[in-house]
Amino acid sequence: MLITSPQNPRIKAVAKLLESRHRRKTGLFLVEREREITRALAAGFVLTELYWYPRRWPQDWSPQGAFGLNEHQVIEVSDSVLAKMTVSENPQGAVGVFEHRSTTVDELFLKTPEKPGLWLVTVGIEKPGNLGAMARTAESAGCSGMLVCTNSQTHGADLYNPNAIRSSTGAIFSLPMADVPEDQAITLLKAGGIQIVTTSDRAQMRWDKVDFAADTAIVIGPEDTGLPQSWLTAGEGILPVSIPMQGSNCDSLNASVAAGVLLYEAVRQRLLSC
Repeated sequence: MLITSPQNPRIKAVAKLLESRHRRKTGLFLVEREREITRALAAGFVLTELYWYPRRWPQDWSPQGAFGLNEHQVIEVSDSVLAKMTVSENPQGAVGVFEHRSTTVDELFLKTPEKPGLWLVTVGIEKPGNLGAMARTAESAGCSGMLVCTNSQTHGADLYNPNAIRSSTGAIFSLPMADVPEDQAITLLKAGGIQIVTTSDRAQMRWDKVDFAADTAIVIGPEDTGLPQSWLTAGEGILPVSIPMQGSNCDSLNASVAAGVLLYEAVRQRLLSC
């Protein structure tokens, strides 16, 4: 099958998956590029169909051979049709439609007796590139999982935003992740006896003074407004920390950079204790 019109109803339906509300409504999302599609399939995500533009690929390459797909799953499209379904300025030439896969809270907070758990919690992160970069760092640091929190004020980017997937280089598929309302996240962490390390420029404790030997969740908020007060005054078990700024012309770190600093401090301490 070859589709050449961007106005084709099937193409218009797929293009709507670039919007968060349609991803949530349908339970489907888009994955661009061969590397990310391969990693999604390897992680067990279900691909329903794949659209590709053959002229962007070597003559001996095919989706059937590369991804093990059958003929009914593969649809050939023109360059203009492909552009309607992608966010990349220079798309590689393939877009897969995948089904969402939910991680339960029990799976996310599954602990192993061999080592303490480490989780990354994001609250109201609006830039999908930041969210994806944080997932990539969390997986690299060996995190047990990542909790993406939203509330009525800070909706934030969702897990399946194409830019989040791309900046994560596919880590979103292999790292256990769950989307949970913010108020529930605090309750879940406290009920699990997990040490909660939050970030604030007003905190008195430096980030490297925390003992990361216990089960720990590191919580990162938006770089412009910081974490909501609920994360800083939620009582026992919460440790607000700061990362001192040395320069004179910046007032905050990029959210994904702050996450990397804290996650790898936890990694450093745990490696030293081995």
